Amino acid sequence: MANVFGKTLLGLVAASIAAGSLAAQDPESTFADGVKALRLGNREEALAKFQQVLAADPSHEQAFEIWRKTDQDMWRWLMLEQGDIEKVAKEIQSRARLRRKEMSRDQEAIDAHVAIATSSDKDFGERREAISKLVTENGEFAVPALVKKLGNADDSKGQDLAILALYDLGTVATLPLVEAMGSDDALVRRNVAATLAHIGDPRALPALQAAASNDRSEEVRYVAQRACERLGARGNAVDSFLAQAERFLSGRDPSSSEVVWNLVDGGLTPVDVPSSIFPLRVAEKFALAAWRTDPASNAAMATYARASLAEAAAIEAALAAAGDGAPDALKNLANRPADLRVRAAAMGPSVLRRALTDARSKGMAPVAVECAQLLGDLEDRAGLASSTLVQGLGDDDKRVAYACALALVKASGGTNVPQADAVVRALGNAATEESLRTVLVVDGSEVARRTAKEAFSKGRGMVVEAAAGGTQAVGSLITFPVVDAVVINQDLPDVVPEHVIGLIRKDAHLANTKILVVANNVEEAATRFGDRINGVIQGPISGDALTAKVNEVLADVDVGATRKWAEEIAGSASTALATLSQKGVDISSAAQKLAGQLNRDDAVSVPAARALGLCGASSDLDALAAAVTGGGSVELKKAAANAIGAVLARAGSAPASLVEQLTGAMAGTDKSVQLAIAGALGRAGLKSQEQLKLLDAIRAGSGAAASGSSEGSSDGNDGQ
Repeated sequence: MANVFGKTLLGLVAASIAAGSLAAQDPESTFADGVKALRLGNREEALAKFQQVLAADPSHEQAFEIWRKTDQDMWRWLMLEQGDIEKVAKEIQSRARLRRKEMSRDQEAIDAHVAIATSSDKDFGERREAISKLVTENGEFAVPALVKKLGNADDSKGQDLAILALYDLGTVATLPLVEAMGSDDALVRRNVAATLAHIGDPRALPALQAAASNDRSEEVRYVAQRACERLGARGNAVDSFLAQAERFLSGRDPSSSEVVWNLVDGGLTPVDVPSSIFPLRVAEKFALAAWRTDPASNAAMATYARASLAEAAAIEAALAAAGDGAPDALKNLANRPADLRVRAAAMGPSVLRRALTDARSKGMAPVAVECAQLLGDLEDRAGLASSTLVQGLGDDDKRVAYACALALVKASGGTNVPQADAVVRALGNAATEESLRTVLVVDGSEVARRTAKEAFSKGRGMVVEAAAGGTQAVGSLITFPVVDAVVINQDLPDVVPEHVIGLIRKDAHLANTKILVVANNVEEAATRFGDRINGVIQGPISGDALTAKVNEVLADVDVGATRKWAEEIAGSASTALATLSQKGVDISSAAQKLAGQLNRDDAVSVPAARALGLCGASSDLDALAAAVTGGGSVELKKAAANAIGAVLARAGSAPASLVEQLTGAMAGTDKSVQLAIAGALGRAGLKSQEQLKLLDAIRAGSGAAASGSSEGSSDGNDGQ
């Protein structure tokens, strides 16, 4: 039996330091000099060296070499350093991680390396070389073979050596090992728990806490409890699972991979996922684990629903951003959003209500929209007044407010709509949207983030998202790569701003994204960031300065890519307003806004015209008449003419200028439009002479269309 706690962490660290020296090439040698200075206690000299490395803008390959040639003990040291050293270390690791995605899955090579690394017959040097290859060539793909060694009851020494190899793999092994905690083999679970204790990754705490409390093996419970103590666990497993799920949902966890791990027939199996979806899939796993641990937990159910809907929204956003160039791994997920929405819907309206509230409070607008849309189908009319959709009407993100308004109309069928005035107001604003630009503000100050949101909340065509740090911002950008401008404070609490800027400039999906930096010293910031950014805003941030600068850098950017959302939401809002009016809800406050939409595409203008037919007044007739006589489609002309008829019927009379304008429009137009115009004027209470003029216009149009017709005479007698 492996003596899983007989080895000290110090002993594992000492054994993990590979022989060899760092290559004397920049920026590798510069980083090595910084490491040496830090070991000698010269922190300022070390920071200066590390900053030189960052200034050199190392490629992913160079960063990977730095990571590979620096022992894992030192990386742990760097990550525990506070301030700029930690930020630089995170940046180097982030760049290296992008290169490490290319790790080999060559199972034959992995098995050969694992056999050597876990053999007591090999000398230390041979084992260290094999482990080094597993770390640098295979990464997390080596974990399944090593886990098999952990379950070999006939090879206690091999178990010990497998733990050592997994320790050297480091945190890349954490998530597959967490999955392995679900193994039916108690020996595997025990050794995995011990391994996770040595790696020290807090992402493992929930699984360890669950095992310490619930595992059916007393030995596993003991080892897991010791592991929890070593990692400083607090609280219970459910809360820890949910906390980890939130980290991945919010983008605060910097983990990145293109696989998630499932336990299939006792073995770990990788499932390919796009990197943008990875954190959401992991969040789903943590949320589901919390739910399984406590089936009565409403918080776990709501978090799982949010994670599922976040993935649905992210897949569709990624597909839209990638267009025809979407990679196969992403295209293969095209049907998954529908399945994810089915899962969420199956959890019922009470769970989705909480999910909506949680999504709003955490600034997850795309998820809140998804929740609202499902609630529009699932809410019970009798309890609609207590739905969280009502609170959502006041959200400062217009996407959420509009979605909640539409959902309330759909769920109510337009009858007994809660907060009807607020719903009409939101829908009226939605009907005017012509484009939607998104601004991401990255700032550690809550005041600055609130200032930014308030600056844009009252205007049209713009929404603001906010991130408290660079890690969260990167997570958001990777998952939802649809951002028009990013505003970054030059002093972030977790990473250097170059981390965020570098991602944007290297992502083809963000090629048109503008970057602004907020700095107290504008000139220094302009020199520091150069042409990688589009401008500097004087700090501390103010609403006026922010809106002016954002509008300036976006002035020449085509809004075409953002029109689709606006057209859909405006059309849906106009249709919803028509529904409300048909059910007796007063929507007159939105009439003027609807009248301004008649020059848009049919998806917006036609439902707007129909809604005006139900709520419009004489003041709207000019706009409707312009639609009838303008260059729009036949459908728009008919809808506008019918709306005019409805308005005239309510008014009881028609202005002479309108009658003349519509009469003149009869000639040369589509028969269905002629019918609509005739019907409209027929409802206007025309005088006899006006009716005769209309009849002459109709006959003239018919005569022009009918070859050889002899109808009509100068005395007005009808020869038909």
